[in-house]
Amino acid sequence: MKRKRYFVGMQVVLCFFCVGAHTQVLELPLTYERYPDAEEEYQFRPFGSAFLVPLSAPPEGEWKLPKLVSEHPLYAWVRIGEQERLLVLDQSDRNAAFYDRLYFDANANRDLTAGQVIDARGVGADDGQYFSAFFRGIDTETLVDGISLPYSFSIYVRYYSPERPSWGARLRSFLTRSAGPKQPISMDRLNIYLSPHCMYTATLTLDDAVYQLYLGDSNANGRFDDWGTIIERDEDSDHWMQTHGDTFYLTSEDAELGFYDGHLLGKYLNLKDSLYALDISQTEERLTLTPVMDNAVEVALPTSVHRITLISDDGGVMSCMAGDVILAPPGTYRLRNYVLYHDEPNGARWRAIASGTWDSPETAITTGADATLAIGEPFRPIVSVPTWSRYNLEHHNDSVRLDLRVLGAGAEVISDLRCIDNVEESAIAMSEYGRPKEATYRILMPDGEVVVQGKFEYG
Repeated sequence: MKRKRYFVGMQVVLCFFCVGAHTQVLELPLTYERYPDAEEEYQFRPFGSAFLVPLSAPPEGEWKLPKLVSEHPLYAWVRIGEQERLLVLDQSDRNAAFYDRLYFDANANRDLTAGQVIDARGVGADDGQYFSAFFRGIDTETLVDGISLPYSFSIYVRYYSPERPSWGARLRSFLTRSAGPKQPISMDRLNIYLSPHCMYTATLTLDDAVYQLYLGDSNANGRFDDWGTIIERDEDSDHWMQTHGDTFYLTSEDAELGFYDGHLLGKYLNLKDSLYALDISQTEERLTLTPVMDNAVEVALPTSVHRITLISDDGGVMSCMAGDVILAPPGTYRLRNYVLYHDEPNGARWRAIASGTWDSPETAITTGADATLAIGEPFRPIVSVPTWSRYNLEHHNDSVRLDLRVLGAGAEVISDLRCIDNVEESAIAMSEYGRPKEATYRILMPDGEVVVQGKFEYG
């Protein structure tokens, strides 16, 4: 089929014959995979988190608790799958620097005396004010749609003590090995969060190519099939668009999985020149790809992208190895993010990551009609004063914070830009991390007098 493309933005034409589309339904077995515990085995894997609300006393009801050492143990509800279970943070002894022991009601029977004693793999007590503990790889079973399935998670605990310890207290801490925070701790300065320690994987073979698929529990609720949705905008929010849902990753068989390979989980997968409807059954450990034959719209992009995610109320589209044409069913979409590469003539390769904002327009994709979505070039720098800094300025603060953002044609913000290959060949890349050299600025009076000048710093 002859393709007609316009590169003033994004043009859409109906793909009547589904160019190169596959017609066979693909059923892929899903494999549960627990992450290794050893630090030396670290490599990137899908991640997520859920914040737990700390309690200073056990919830109401009958509980069988172990003998606790800490005078001020902490409690928290953990909701995974269809069950809510109790977690208790304790100390291994009174001189422990922080909470370094954990009890968990793994079988949800309100008896924590028979369970495994879990000791922290790392405890920090920096400067007597910053405290942390890390509990890696807690294994349990959880109910998903009434079926018991394995699940593994980690717990992170962080606390900031506003009171800096005196030198006398530091000396006593050194002599007694006790360097804990002043008790009872302030609950509003304590953070407990849960992170998945597992994922599901599948292998897809298509046209003699092999791909690896990964499902991540981004919201850490025990399910791996939560479709991506947009969180309603907060009145006080700036430009960032927040989303909710799990994550999906797809790589070539020999490629190493990376953070930037992830998509917000959508109901449709566009892999090269085929569009599939996605169905995930965690209980049956199956991922089904059903070809979309009659309702695929061909979309020509103004620039070639490696991957792009569009989100809608009816289910987003994840396009992998896209190039300058993607397929999507009719609907109204917002840009979630994209990844593109750019090669300099001297061999240096750049990677740009962009995310849609609330200022990015919605785009209606319909059969038989053109639609335009501006993305990519021209990119433009925007300098702004963040909301919190404006507030400080209004309350007689004598300094102001300037933020530099780079926006694309569709008001998408560049969240990461760096040279990833042949950094030494690029005239504008710094050798460290391949980032562009820091931008400079000057603030002028109306008559041209320079008031202040400097450069923007990363971080």
